[in-house]
Amino acid sequence: MLHSPKMNELVSYQNSTHTTPFSCRCGHIKMASQQGVLDEKGTELIASYKAIAAKLKKRFMKKPNVKAASVEYGKLANSLKNEENNEYAALCFMAMAKCDQLTADSGSEAESWANAGRQFILAEEKLMAARNVSYNDMLEAGIHSFLLAVHVLEVQGDNLLAASFALEAGQRLMKCEWYSQAAIFLQRAVDLQSQTIDWRIDTLGKLVSCRLQLRDYSSALGILSQIVSESNGKDGPYEQLINSCSISQLLILLLLKPNRRHLSAQLAAVWDSYSKLPSLDDLNDKRLLLHALTVAVNEKDYSSVKDISIKLRPLLTSDQKLLLHTVLEEYSYHHSLH
Repeated sequence: MLHSPKMNELVSYQNSTHTTPFSCRCGHIKMASQQGVLDEKGTELIASYKAIAAKLKKRFMKKPNVKAASVEYGKLANSLKNEENNEYAALCFMAMAKCDQLTADSGSEAESWANAGRQFILAEEKLMAARNVSYNDMLEAGIHSFLLAVHVLEVQGDNLLAASFALEAGQRLMKCEWYSQAAIFLQRAVDLQSQTIDWRIDTLGKLVSCRLQLRDYSSALGILSQIVSESNGKDGPYEQLINSCSISQLLILLLLKPNRRHLSAQLAAVWDSYSKLPSLDDLNDKRLLLHALTVAVNEKDYSSVKDISIKLRPLLTSDQKLLLHTVLEEYSYHHSLH
């Protein structure tokens, strides 16, 4: 992965263990001003940042007021945030987090790291929207900041808030189409939150979406089975959820074409269910089309697969549409070889 000089300095700062890193942050902001990034606000920003950093320098017989510096960094960060100078707001939130770390204020430190992560990712989103060249500096800094936020809360035993931050990071990274990194955060969110079933299942659903985008169909199949397992025996919307999961599982099975003898009992039941004509109690357009698709795939009837897909597509979720498109691609390729 390529890094700009600025990203190298950021990583160096984030990984540093010394306790007085604040004055070195002015260099980033000064450089930004020289490049015209902050326009007329550059001079004012440098002055504000330097004034706060100066208060953290050790003086003879006098301890720096780290708590007051944290508050001032927070004010500067929020001001920059309101002006949508996201990258530089993030740098100030980072400095605030370092102050909070020194004062052992874990709750504030975690929130500051999360704020930094949000601002870095927003800065990256702006670059993407403008189609500007990006070295992914902001995205990587955002990931690192969210990782620190989650870690601080885990150490404090606040798994609920740690899971919330992990979920937020995963969703933001999905929006930026960084699905591999998003999946790591979403999996951590699931691991940290074992009590609230609805929350877990919703997060697992997002994790399935990431795995499908990455074409990691085996993992997606396993997660769908986990959702079904955790939803079994529950009434109401869970029945609809299980049905939706079974459709996604079927489409993945049509792609992977595993030997039925190697399937779990639940997946074998899904395969058998759609391989047979539906009963009168379960007769509807979607069910009939899925049965027809299964038969067409088994018989390698590409023309039928294509026709059925056109009719089936409007009845599916976005993830299922993606799977159906991949099934169609797969059979189109094999059809072209013959």
